[in-house]
Amino acid sequence: MSFFCHLFFPAENEFLHPFKDRRYRKKEDCFSMAPLINKFPFVANHLKRMINKFNANGEKHVIKSWSRTSMVIPEMVGHRIAIHNGKRHRPIQIKDAMVGHKLGEFALTRARKPQKTQNVKKPAKKK
Repeated sequence: MSFFCHLFFPAENEFLHPFKDRRYRKKEDCFSMAPLINKFPFVANHLKRMINKFNANGEKHVIKSWSRTSMVIPEMVGHRIAIHNGKRHRPIQIKDAMVGHKLGEFALTRARKPQKTQNVKKPAKKK
């Protein structure tokens, strides 16, 4: 039996699980994940309380938070939130473009170290 024939007609003793081998899947065997549109964004309760309190009073203070998984919601725009990056709190001004992202995306956990420049000797100019 040739290789291409084996692709379309497997041997009878060969057991193929429909989810393991993509070539032999039927359309009804495939599961499609529906987008999670109806899920509400997670925002830590202490953040919600502080934001609502500051919005009601018209105050602007830096809010300390360890919740990196909280999502930025429109009520947060204009506030400064100090997000913990594992070592210290990084204050971040919330802007319109940040809505829908997680707070942890804006407080990087790893410091960026530039590469060391190598001392490469340039050839001497000939006179």
